[in-house]
Parts: sequence; C-alpha cells; structure tokens
Amino acid sequence: MYANRNKCILCLDENLNDFFTIKNFPIIASPTSKSTTDDIFSNLEFKICVMCQCVQLTNLLDPSILYSFDNKSTLTPLWREHHSKFVEFIENSVDITSICEIGGGSNSLLDYFKNTNIQYSILDLYESTSKNKSIVYKVGNCEVYKDYSENSVILSHTFEHLYNPNDFLKNISESSVQNIFLSVPNFNSWLTNKLTVNILFNQHTFYFEKEQLYTLFANYGYIIKDYYLFKNHSIFIHFVKSVPIENIIQPISVVESIYRHFSSKEDTIRKIKLTTNSYIMPSFYIGQIIYHYINDKDKIIGFLDNDLNKCGKRLYGTPLVTYSPSILSELQNISVILAVTPYFDEICEQLKLINTNINIISIIV
Repeated sequence: MYANRNKCILCLDENLNDFFTIKNFPIIASPTSKSTTDDIFSNLEFKICVMCQCVQLTNLLDPSILYSFDNKSTLTPLWREHHSKFVEFIENSVDITSICEIGGGSNSLLDYFKNTNIQYSILDLYESTSKNKSIVYKVGNCEVYKDYSENSVILSHTFEHLYNPNDFLKNISESSVQNIFLSVPNFNSWLTNKLTVNILFNQHTFYFEKEQLYTLFANYGYIIKDYYLFKNHSIFIHFVKSVPIENIIQPISVVESIYRHFSSKEDTIRKIKLTTNSYIMPSFYIGQIIYHYINDKDKIIGFLDNDLNKCGKRLYGTPLVTYSPSILSELQNISVILAVTPYFDEICEQLKLINTNINIISIIV
C-alpha cells in the first residue's frame, strides 16, 4: 500500500471507525500481459468519519500503480455529450482567457471550446502519450503543485480521485486562480437509482455530495457561483475566488444507503445462475466485482470492452482475456453480464446491433 488514511479526507477529524471491507480484491483494474502469479490482492478497507459521516477508503495505492493504464482513451456517446455540455457550462459562466485542466490525460476538453484563443494547459501525473500541439503539458501532482499561472482550472471527473483535496485547495487558494470548474459524479443519484456498482472503489476513495463541496471550497475562499445537473451522471459546479468562510462540513445523511450499496453486491451477484457461456462487460473494476462474487466462474469465458487498448490482454486479478464486443457477432447461445450503470442503455443498444440473440443479464445493486 502507498499510504493509510488516518484522518478524514473532508473534515480532517482523526476519529474513523470501521465501515465495510471487500476482502482479497485485485489492487488495480488494468489490462496486463503478465502472468496471474504477478497479481496482488488486498482488502479494500472502508471507514467512516465520526464527525461528518464521510465513508472513505483508508488503504491507498501508489498512484503510479493505480493509474498505470489510461482508462479514458475511448469516449462513449454519453461521455462526448458530457464534455460538450460541461464546456458549454464553462463558456456561459465567464469569459476565460487561460485554463489549466487537471487530469486531462488523453481526452482534453480543448476541442469542445468555441473560443479558440484560450491559453490551454494540462497538469497530469504522467506525460501524455497523445499530445495536442495547442496544449502546454505539465507533469505533476495537483495536491502539491503550486505554479498556477492560469486564471481558471478545470477538474472533469478528477476531484473524486484526489487523496488530499484539502492540500489541493490550500495550494489553489494561494495562487491567482479565480475560477474552479468541477464536473463530479452525481453519487447521490447513482446511489438512489442503483446506477452503478463502483460509487466507491480504489480510485473513487470517498463519498461526497455537492453540499460537502460547497463548505469545503468555501473554507479555502471559493464560493459557488453556479451549478448544473447533467442527467443522472454528473454535477457541474463553478466556484469563484472570494474570502475564506470557515464552516463545519455538513454530515452525510445517506450512510445506511451506502452500506446497503456495499453489502448488496455479493448477495445480488451470487444469486445469478448461469446456464450458458458468458462474458462480463466492462473490463474494469465493475467487471472484477462481478467475477469476484459470481459462483459459476467456469461459465465465464472472457470480458468485453470498447477500449481496444484492453483487448487481447488479461484483466488484472482474473485469468480471463478482454475482447471487443464485435466478437459476439457470430456466436450463438451466449450471455453478457452487464451491470446497470449510467451507460447501460447505450451499451445494450450496441450489443443488440452486433447480435440480436444475445442474452443480457443485468445486475442492479
């Protein structure tokens, strides 16, 4: 493990109680060409803050291992719509001249901007493998980085990956950054509508809602100017620089629902009885969870994923290879196990276009 979290990620209180543990789970969800003997398994240990009731992972993995594979290299139609709407939200909020996108990786938002005169940079943990000549690329960890020259920063589904958001905000508050634009998962909607099995895992290491963000950002001098709900998928928020307003983080009120979210996975998946050979989709943490708990492992013949960089490689923590969904076109009497996520409908439509006879087994947890 990289580190053990010994104080709350949100309110910094040191009183953390045991909450839920997923035992003997693969430490990463990457494709690999190595032998199964190289796979490492560890317990995922979630605890809850006594003060603000934030549920959070406490045994953290080294980011250089956790993000050794880019999982955003293929954009689904929903992600493209997200990017378009998020940039529209940004451009309608304020006239921006310079932007630092944090964690942009290989899917920069720059191409979605109508204003082509923006000075654009990306700060990421690693050197980008597919660079745009219009972008200045910087390598660094935003939790310790201080050299912001831009007046605005963007975090598109990046904030929930931070290990120390208080450190990030402290450094931002000491810079000239005037605007912070966030797109974060709508965890409450996902939880309420049972839209995904990976609300919290080894990359999304803490639960929060917009109310906790408002207080956290205000503590460092950034107050909310605007927000927008993008379907059941994301929350867009625009923070502007002001004076610090110290306040106590509002307690999270859905703890029982979060516990059910964890505990229902095993019960739901173990009840599945497979009568045909089956694939699991996608080849990521969600797929690992399904494989981890399912009883009829002998019926699972592989994983499916639209990311071609994963295809032909084994999913870490399992003995099975990942394939493109196109492999289904000639198959008969085959099933695909698919968790209900924000992308469920578009994936079902895709699979039925490939093979109308596919049996889709949906998992709602």
